[in-house]
Amino acid sequence: MKKILMFVATKGSNLELAQRLEDVFKTKGQQVDMINLEEEDLPLYTTTKHKQGVPERIAEISRMANEASGFVFVGPEYNGSAPPVMNNIMAWISVSGGKDWRAAFNGKVAMLATSSGGPGARYQSAMTQQLNYIGAIVLPRMVFVFGKKTYDQEEGEAVVDQLLSLI
Repeated sequence: MKKILMFVATKGSNLELAQRLEDVFKTKGQQVDMINLEEEDLPLYTTTKHKQGVPERIAEISRMANEASGFVFVGPEYNGSAPPVMNNIMAWISVSGGKDWRAAFNGKVAMLATSSGGPGARYQSAMTQQLNYIGAIVLPRMVFVFGKKTYDQEEGEAVVDQLLSLI
């Protein structure tokens, strides 16, 4: 059994997409821990806040990231990029790992999914760039929902299978 850590940026359609993907993983016998970043309401990372210490919930999420076999990031394209809450959690995790700031992500595979106003190409690009920089291997195929393009179960299963085959 693999441990999948799923980060969800927003409620609504992205949370619904995340829940569908969670069901796919569970059907395949995998453990999924889902973190809804909007509900977490984590503090904004700043060097000043970091000097005050890593908040306990962030330390717990960082431990979960270190123990994860792979990741799923579900969020909308946000002003042509990734949602701020995604950048925030990756910043906190990278400073929570001790000397190796890439430890939680380095060499692990990540999958992207989005429910946006468009196909999410800029979200995919921004997330891939950041995740690659911190050492993750991002699947080239993404699950996306927008406009009349609804969730496709076969597509979701195919991308999940690809992730599982690489971890």
